[in-house]
Amino acid sequence: MTVPEARAAVLAVKSVSDKPVYVSFSVDENGNTLNGSDIEAIIVIMQGMGVDAFGLNCSVGPKEMLDAIRRLTDYAEVPLIAKANAGIPQLVDGKTIYPTPPEDFARCVPGFAAAGVQIFGGCCGTMAEHVKAIADAARQQTMVPPRPKYSDLLQLATEKKVFLLKPDVAPGTVYPCNEDLLDAIDEAEESDDVLFTVEMKSADEIDDFIDAQYAITKPLCIRCSDARVLELALRRYQGRALYDGDLPDEALEPL
Repeated sequence: MTVPEARAAVLAVKSVSDKPVYVSFSVDENGNTLNGSDIEAIIVIMQGMGVDAFGLNCSVGPKEMLDAIRRLTDYAEVPLIAKANAGIPQLVDGKTIYPTPPEDFARCVPGFAAAGVQIFGGCCGTMAEHVKAIADAARQQTMVPPRPKYSDLLQLATEKKVFLLKPDVAPGTVYPCNEDLLDAIDEAEESDDVLFTVEMKSADEIDDFIDAQYAITKPLCIRCSDARVLELALRRYQGRALYDGDLPDEALEPL
């Protein structure tokens, strides 16, 4: 339901298992989570964490989900997942009824496949008949491999918004990470800097960063020369950040 929950789950799984990790989110008819995160930002964050497939589940039905899935195609570097529910449930004569029949799911399968979906299923309200219709339709499709559009750009994100930047973007003003970080964020919002760049020198500064990160609305750049401090910051930042510093590749690659 939220980016922090998904990030915590992915970090936990990867700490104990080498199995593939699939992540799917439930969204509204506009392609946003209930707390306002855009799915384009979420796929950038999740791919940056190394998930093996990403997609959507539940939501408001297959037709509406197809529109949202198509927004992911340009960003997808991994197979996409589509597991829609059978529409918004309705209460009829005291019983919960899901209005979307199996044939509506089957009609959406070609569109899903063309958009890069390779993993199909059903969520709330779907029965064996729905799954059979999906499977029969999927067998007739040619699966389309990921074809990301923005591979030549830096893909950064806050918890709620995605940013596509040129690789030569400048860090701009560098702000210290301290108890005045909220004021620094406000100041940066008024500047012409593309990035909000913060310098972290010790683990003692992480709490100040955690307390203030909710206010960051520009793409984040972290300047740091301590791999452990950088790891702590990246674990707690709920988006996808840019790094600026002099740490060697062997220190950065595990992160």
